[in-house]
Amino acid sequence: MPTTEDLRHDLLLIITVALFIFLATGFLGPGQITDEETVVFP
Repeated sequence: MPTTEDLRHDLLLIITVALFIFLATGFLGPGQITDEETVVFP
């Protein structure tokens, strides 16, 4: 059985990765796409 500390560490890691992916897609996504690949959101 994993300890509470292990679970807390895993949760922190998951949150960190999720936040990194969210920020990466937010900054490198629609705002940084070239003119030919511009995506228009409704």
